Amino acid sequence: EILAFSEIDKPCILNGEFDERPPSLNWYSVLADLSVTDGVSGKHSRAIKAEHRENAKRSGIWQNIRPDCLQPHQWYEVTADYYLDKPNKGITNFRCDTTIMEGGR
Repeated sequence: EILAFSEIDKPCILNGEFDERPPSLNWYSVLADLSVTDGVSGKHSRAIKAEHRENAKRSGIWQNIRPDCLQPHQWYEVTADYYLDKPNKGITNFRCDTTIMEGGR
């Protein structure tokens, strides 16, 4: 599940629970193979899986955010559940590094 809501309580991410038809609707892959799979936590029935990522920092999934959702000077928070099914040796946890993106902070 991937969700984002603005302070005006309008959903900014579409199909964050992957329950539309098709389940990958509104999601795109970037330098990775994208597929829909069963959720692993029991909390969600579906998940998006990104495999064969070509770049550790810039590969995965993305979605266009609707411009009518974004307002100047507002706070936006994106949350996601994740699961590493085949972590590289030595990786025990994941930290989202927002500085990877251009203009991130």
